[in-house]
Amino acid sequence: MLRNVGYVGYQNSELLVNQFFSQHPYDDLENTLYSKIIRASSSRERQNSILYLKSRIETEASIELSRLIRSHISAIIDDPLENNSQTLSWYVENAKNTVGAIVHLLDEKRDARFNQNGKYSFVSGLVYGFGNSLLMLAHARYQTPIDYSDLLSVHEKADECIFFASKWLSAIEEEISYERKKVHDVVKHAEAKIELRNIHLGEDMAENEQFELHDYFIPTAAFEDALKVSQSMIYIGRKGSGKTANLYKIAQTLENDRRNHVCLIKPVGYELDGVMRLLNMKLSKAEQGFMLESLWKFLIYTELTKSVYSQLEQKLYRVSGKELEFIKYVDEHEELIKPDFAARLENAINKLLGMDISDSLVKQEAKVSEILHRGILGHLRESLGLVLEEKERVCVLIDNLDKSWIRGSDIGRLSDFLFGLLSVSRTVTEEFSKIGLRKRPVRLSLIVFLRSDIFSYIIREARERDKLIYRRLSWTDLNLLQRIIEERFLESANRAMLADEVWNKYFVESIRGIPAKEYVIQRIIPRPRDIIDFIGNSVMIGEC
Repeated sequence: MLRNVGYVGYQNSELLVNQFFSQHPYDDLENTLYSKIIRASSSRERQNSILYLKSRIETEASIELSRLIRSHISAIIDDPLENNSQTLSWYVENAKNTVGAIVHLLDEKRDARFNQNGKYSFVSGLVYGFGNSLLMLAHARYQTPIDYSDLLSVHEKADECIFFASKWLSAIEEEISYERKKVHDVVKHAEAKIELRNIHLGEDMAENEQFELHDYFIPTAAFEDALKVSQSMIYIGRKGSGKTANLYKIAQTLENDRRNHVCLIKPVGYELDGVMRLLNMKLSKAEQGFMLESLWKFLIYTELTKSVYSQLEQKLYRVSGKELEFIKYVDEHEELIKPDFAARLENAINKLLGMDISDSLVKQEAKVSEILHRGILGHLRESLGLVLEEKERVCVLIDNLDKSWIRGSDIGRLSDFLFGLLSVSRTVTEEFSKIGLRKRPVRLSLIVFLRSDIFSYIIREARERDKLIYRRLSWTDLNLLQRIIEERFLESANRAMLADEVWNKYFVESIRGIPAKEYVIQRIIPRPRDIIDFIGNSVMIGEC
């Protein structure tokens, strides 16, 4: 993150002195890193969020810590697996303009491979220097440097990590509450002045702006089609193409109508070791296919049950008899239904790994059915039909399943795991549409969001690829990309101007003879994340 700002190396004090006088840094004391980055950042409005520097390795402690943070407060996340090229300006702005930071360091052995701790320690120094709250965590074994020994907590187990983080989060909640009130008062009394230094374009990752995204979301044909999906659909796109943004907007649009019910399946993280061991069992294609489809059916049914149960718990009055029966049934089987996605997946895989693979196909299918509680799933289908039959639409949205996959993983084998989901999607929607003696029809649709590179492996090996209905998220209409920026400027400016005025007010007319609109498009990969990142960095350094 320092490569774009310039630096020189030295080996001893004499060379350091010589470099200082040869570079003449004192000749221009106005044009410094402090004035260009830190002073410029000081005019930004402080956010009611924390900065979370996530561990490069998805350990159990890292997964649990991510879940804890997401369940408590809003966080700006620096995820090395998602984006490992944040700029110094980005770190300075978020180190200064958030209320605090949680930094998760690797143990010394794994850091020797990834070289994460040096950068994270540097950013921690920025947070501490700005006077913000700071919690530094490290995986054991870690030899704590003396300069931040009183700020760091080393954990050997996930429980210890969560204990330290929970204690810190409790202490910072009052400060978060104060910051929200402060921002509310500022917004209420501030004059509507449109100036570049006050423009905030949001984040380039939808996960970091879930609640603000609806203010400037740009609907595309793919989004409109998703609202009309009657059974199942797969949406694919590369990183940064807007998959998660579409998921959040689809969920919000449908939830605005009380006649709809939305179930969001977006696990924070899950271990792939168990999945790989399951895929490595010596089973035929048919046997493995049945097992994976049964596993996904179990996960979808129980996740949908959890979401309905949660909604019914929030009803203050008029809970019907059939809804009370549903709540009672879930409470009676809470160990099977209530744990989160990762816990249910891990528990099911461990039981499946204990099967005797020498049994006949019939015996194996019976054993899989027993392990995955297909009898209870049948009862859940009946119960869900009773409580959801009057809904105009029930939509299950699935995302984030490929976040745990890292470079070097056996993607070819892991694609079988997701193929089981894609195969069972239509089966689940068809089962809910059927009418029986004890089954009421439910208008259920299921939409899966998947990375395009992962999907390419799946489609390559799929036996009946023509049955996989998918839609690609692409940005061939460059005007839509420009509208992404226009809408964010307009929202930041309280809608005090027209879209065409944005380019005239905030951008130069041309760059190297190319109109600014066209120049921006030429400099990026055509996807939302790139144009937001490009313009956002330009605004921060004042080059627009």
